[in-house]
Amino acid sequence: MTGDLARRARRAMAGLTPGQRTALELAYFGGNTAAQVARIEAIPVGTAKTRIRAALLRLRAALAAADEPTSPPGQPRRAARP
Repeated sequence: MTGDLARRARRAMAGLTPGQRTALELAYFGGNTAAQVARIEAIPVGTAKTRIRAALLRLRAALAAADEPTSPPGQPRRAARP
């Protein structure tokens, strides 16, 4: 991971709620299933799945926003091509 990407990823992770961050760390970095995350955190499986999914969506949005080119002042942003 490049320095810039690692910095953006850390910033995006810091923007998660504590529950989302813990669930994502347990699932992604810890290699646990949603059921295992639920058991570790003492929460329903559905809640664990929701937290993991919400965390991934927030990370994706945060990293995508960081990738958007900025327009010079006074210049409108172009819409992305489909």
